Amino acid sequence: MLVGHDFGSVLAGHCVVAHPELFASVVFMSAPFVGVDGPPSPPASSEGAYNGAQEPAVASLVSSIDTALAALQPPRKHYVSYFSTPHANADMLGQGEEALLDFLAGYFYMKSGAWDGNDAHPLPYASSSPPSPSTGIRTLAEALATLPEYYVMPLHETMPRVVSRHVRADAVSREEKTAMSVYAAEFARTGFQGGLNYYRSKIAPPPPQRVAQLRALAGRRVEVPAAFIAGARDWGVYQTPGAEETMREVVCSSEGKDRGMEKEDFVLIEGAGHWVQQEAPDRLVQELVRFLGKVRGL
Repeated sequence: MLVGHDFGSVLAGHCVVAHPELFASVVFMSAPFVGVDGPPSPPASSEGAYNGAQEPAVASLVSSIDTALAALQPPRKHYVSYFSTPHANADMLGQGEEALLDFLAGYFYMKSGAWDGNDAHPLPYASSSPPSPSTGIRTLAEALATLPEYYVMPLHETMPRVVSRHVRADAVSREEKTAMSVYAAEFARTGFQGGLNYYRSKIAPPPPQRVAQLRALAGRRVEVPAAFIAGARDWGVYQTPGAEETMREVVCSSEGKDRGMEKEDFVLIEGAGHWVQQEAPDRLVQELVRFLGKVRGL
């Protein structure tokens, strides 16, 4: 059983789509897996060769959404775009390890089930496919703007500034801060850029040597038994409108049959937010063991 959380959910999806013979089952956590993004088909004049001149649909969509968010009142920006900027790393490293600890502790708290703003629910945008001009990028931007500010931020603010405005200094306990000091010390040593490069690569054109692989995987379904587990208070389930429906009904078949993920294998754990494995470890293990037993026929 392959289990992946957030970034790991996407990685797990690529693994089981590329090599289903290696995995008996897969569990996606907190981030729905909606399939592999394939590069666009090359223009007819290229005779099948991809030279990087065409921008992939995902990069074009992100650019359009950025423009629409910036045009809202008040103007906004998406966290993926912010994390892709050259200054995000320096913003979060702050003025030293103490400030970094305050930021990380507040950020983890803000994305947990304990923060009052995490009343997660589907966004008011009824579409499970990428928006087209006819459906309206502005409509999508307005829907995204209803997300908490750690997802869709004020245009001219940094992530530490967003967190400091929403999380009281006394919201995080002394014990929690002590635990977070391990993360703060490591990020102070390494910086965030290694992780932030994920966002930069996500919206950039794929390298030419990857295009054939992506094209081969695009459109494939998950053919091994699949489950999804997340916190019921995790906005990550809904941050991409329609993603959870796409995963359940289109991307994930059940044991190779032409039907979606089984209802009992889509699990939202009450009270938990994005860090479900830390917030509800006993319940999470219970669900993993249940699913593993089902897969093995126990």
